[in-house]
Amino acid sequence: MLELLVVLVIGALLILLAAPAFVAISRAEAERTARAQLGVGLRVTREAALRAGVGRDTAAVFAYEPGRGVTVTPAVFVGRLVDRDANNNDVRRDVFVPDPTAAVVTLPLPWTVRGLAPPGWVDDQWYEPSGGANGSERYDRERPNWVFPETAFYEQQRQQVGGSVRGGSRDGRHRQSFMVRFSGGTGEVAPSSPVEALFVDPQRLTQQPAPNDPLWERPDLAADLGVWARRVLRPDVDLDRDEDAADAQARRELLGDESSHTVLVKGVVALALADESELARGIGGRLDPLSGSVYDIEQSQSQGWFDGRQGVVPRLVAVPGVGPGLAAQADVSRSINRWIEGYRGVRLADFGTRRPADATPAQLFTVEAGTGALRVMSVPRGVLPETSDLPMVGRLDGSIE
Repeated sequence: MLELLVVLVIGALLILLAAPAFVAISRAEAERTARAQLGVGLRVTREAALRAGVGRDTAAVFAYEPGRGVTVTPAVFVGRLVDRDANNNDVRRDVFVPDPTAAVVTLPLPWTVRGLAPPGWVDDQWYEPSGGANGSERYDRERPNWVFPETAFYEQQRQQVGGSVRGGSRDGRHRQSFMVRFSGGTGEVAPSSPVEALFVDPQRLTQQPAPNDPLWERPDLAADLGVWARRVLRPDVDLDRDEDAADAQARRELLGDESSHTVLVKGVVALALADESELARGIGGRLDPLSGSVYDIEQSQSQGWFDGRQGVVPRLVAVPGVGPGLAAQADVSRSINRWIEGYRGVRLADFGTRRPADATPAQLFTVEAGTGALRVMSVPRGVLPETSDLPMVGRLDGSIE
């Protein structure tokens, strides 16, 4: 009996000693899988660009869905829309739809991807749809920011009842993300640009169409999004059976930034791959149980933080030492930037020196212009964000200094 007890004790000790090693091995394997999947998404999109031919660019569009994680969707260019910017001026935006010939790639949870927005890219439409009203800016626009695919953090329940469902819940101004764009025919990575494009990602509406409702108002029911989008974009198609101005408005409601069926995107060539749970702990916050990310879905919607344009502002989780409300969101975003770039003391009260290069918690990549392959970014030691325009990137052309 004593011998059996000794054996059991020894076995328990061996299990306890082996557990950390097993966790480390599992995490390393998940990290390799996430990086591999990220590379697959880019490669599949580039191959689609090579097949598409000149003038038919493709884009790897990043999205996030709670419970599923980050996805990379190969998308193809289908036309241009005359949309409206934050000042209600006409602006032409390229429109992309999912490529039906290419599979969507999903990264394993809890790994996520962020894109680098250089100084000045965050504006009154892309990631700051409130225009900074009432101190609600979530980012420091004069600094680089690592932005998250905010494709699922919008008001999805508000729908028109008894009338047209055109445009879904019309909270598209809070759907934004980033893409890596490839030139059709050559497969080369297109230069990063602050010019927005639109990616069609239909909101799944619960309202059933009435017998007399035109089905062209329901992209979520379309059998082929490419065919649907091209029809809506055709200037000779009478959508509203009215004057041309009404047709232009109908196109904007269906495909413009205001539509909840589209995501506003910009092209980047710098990406950060990170374990979202480690990021949450690193900034002194928590992983939201509903979103599975550092976005607090319940607080965003229950507290009614609206930006004046009929939509809920996506809200980051609370961090100890940072005040409540939207005014503190820029501080949380700054902490996220510092954690990704590998700085010690990411909390506001203790901004310190950068970690050694081999301890950077996130994997940072550029995308090679000619091949679309991921390339590890070098981060100069001892360079602080306050003294460098782009401390974590040499140039945004796929090369590394």
